Amino acid sequence: MSLPLTQPQRFMAEAFLKTWKDMKEQVEKIEAELVSQVHLVGPWAAVVERLQTIPGVGLLTALLLFLELWDMERFPSPKKLAAYVGLVPGVYQTGQTHHGTSITKQGNTYVRWVLVQGAWSAVRWDARYRGMFEHYRIHHIPTRAIIPIARQILIDVYEVWKDGISYTELLERKKKRIA
Repeated sequence: MSLPLTQPQRFMAEAFLKTWKDMKEQVEKIEAELVSQVHLVGPWAAVVERLQTIPGVGLLTALLLFLELWDMERFPSPKKLAAYVGLVPGVYQTGQTHHGTSITKQGNTYVRWVLVQGAWSAVRWDARYRGMFEHYRIHHIPTRAIIPIARQILIDVYEVWKDGISYTELLERKKKRIA
């Protein structure tokens, strides 16, 4: 099925498609070069490989998470990690008045940014994250609804990293807890 397009529309669509293909090709080249230059050896190689099993977490994201977080033992809980990254709601309090605000944005900017970008990809390709996104999207605009997804990915990163399991093993464990 194709849409009837005018000549200018067809020209622009073809230009956008070519640009997208060129960018995708460049990203693939960069990732291939990175894989050839970065030799994943030692105990951290397994961590990076396991992190890549999480939807929305590719090689670059996994490497950035590893390099920025480097020791998961520093964080006693996923909540502490989320606070470190700045993916927790802020609080405005005066006297007896207590209001929640948007995320604090304090903490590691790079990790927060890469998690939000990964969340957009995860929502597109993973049913679990997509369902969560649709739930939050009922009450929020998409750019706000993606934040809880980024936080959930961070929680999954924490559990995969700390427990030494893959994302599929994590999902199986969660299903057993529910049943």
